[in-house]
Amino acid sequence: MSTNTRESGFEELFTQSLVEKNGFVQKFYNAEHSGDYDRKECIDTEVFWDFVERTQPKEAEKLRVNYGESYKVKFLQRLQKEIIEKGIIHVMRKGVKDRDAHVMVFFFEPNSALNPDLEIRWQSNTFSVTRQLFFSLQNNKSIDMVILINGLPIVTLELKNLLTGQNVKDAIEQYKTDRSSREELFRFERCLVHFAVDTELVYMTTRLEDTKTWFLPFNK
Repeated sequence: MSTNTRESGFEELFTQSLVEKNGFVQKFYNAEHSGDYDRKECIDTEVFWDFVERTQPKEAEKLRVNYGESYKVKFLQRLQKEIIEKGIIHVMRKGVKDRDAHVMVFFFEPNSALNPDLEIRWQSNTFSVTRQLFFSLQNNKSIDMVILINGLPIVTLELKNLLTGQNVKDAIEQYKTDRSSREELFRFERCLVHFAVDTELVYMTTRLEDTKTWFLPFNK
């Protein structure tokens, strides 16, 4: 069997490692799942509501009582307002309060296994990875890979394969010149980190500022 030496081959290996070794769910936003990812709100609505209704049915029911059939739309508006105002880290830590409901969007790993309920909550998180995510409302540009937690994007990656003649510097340049910080996905504190990656080196930044963006080496 021939080896895929293109950039897509690097993506496949990266994704395979996350899925097989770390239990990530692989999502394809193609015709079958085209409505799952909301480009405007930057969220996989299917994964998010599956997580909330599976882990916090009482809070989901409060939202239904408060808003009726439009509870999903209303709560997502509230969620996005919190992320924009306070950042994704705050929302992951504190959750979102909406009237009498308090919805957690992520459960952190417990410090010990002494409390089985906390362990169950941690295991209930859905980590997912997607390739070639179409992120813009203005065009059909896509980013190589995005990692999401419970439907919320937290990591973006631009990958370059040295065998194609490109390296991590090209990935950095792509972030600086072709990934506008005005796009919601790349707005500060929407994601935790952005990685430029090739088969040898990794660089990262937590803030995209177009040509002013500063990347730091991540290799350890």
